[in-house]
Amino acid sequence: MRVSENRQAPAKLKQNGSAIRDFRRKAGMDRSELAERTRISYPHMANIENEHKDVSYEVLYRLAAALVVDIRSVLRDPPAPEDLDQLMYDEAREQAS
Repeated sequence: MRVSENRQAPAKLKQNGSAIRDFRRKAGMDRSELAERTRISYPHMANIENEHKDVSYEVLYRLAAALVVDIRSVLRDPPAPEDLDQLMYDEAREQAS
């Protein structure tokens, strides 16, 4: 899929740390449990929830999967679905090279 010519995909995905924290709490998990389930360190998990650092699509996808929510619900200003697909493809391609 290509991003339509009329729209440009956002340059970077930005997590919504407060949404991630709210979903985590609703799931009855503490920060260390979510970090363990997503294979990231506790300090990295804290940085994600506090939005101190942007994270990759892969990490956001693992968070959404662990929280059983749509990935767009853990994003600030989520892109259109087709743009999200393109961003995912671009990041996977970048990591493979």
